[in-house]
Amino acid sequence: TTPDDVRMMSKSLVAFAAGLLGFVLVKVLAPGFFARHLFFKTLDQTSYRGWRPEKPEYQFNEWMLRTTVSFIKRLTISSRQVASIWS
Repeated sequence: TTPDDVRMMSKSLVAFAAGLLGFVLVKVLAPGFFARHLFFKTLDQTSYRGWRPEKPEYQFNEWMLRTTVSFIKRLTISSRQVASIWS
């Protein structure tokens, strides 16, 4: 390898690092952008004003949430009973 090859490789790595930083920032900041409904505010400034996706039915998710909450409540009660036996 020549010194010119090394110099060109270092320049390509610097460019790659800058691109990687931009990619990571997009991956980190995009969920917050969509979670705060800024997406729909900016969408309302276009010809898609008022468009919202159809809200899906969450029957399974609601059932899973109720089941999980009741399971956690039962575990909490039983762990308190065990703690009261030991104290």
